[in-house]
Amino acid sequence: MQIKDVLLAPGNGAFFYDDQASIRLGAVQ
Repeated sequence: MQIKDVLLAPGNGAFFYDDQASIRLGAVQ
């Protein structure tokens, strides 16, 4: 999982990408 990596990445773009990636993977909050 690269969610933590994305969260650590600076910028809101990363956060948005993380959300989209999670949904695509089928991971629910």
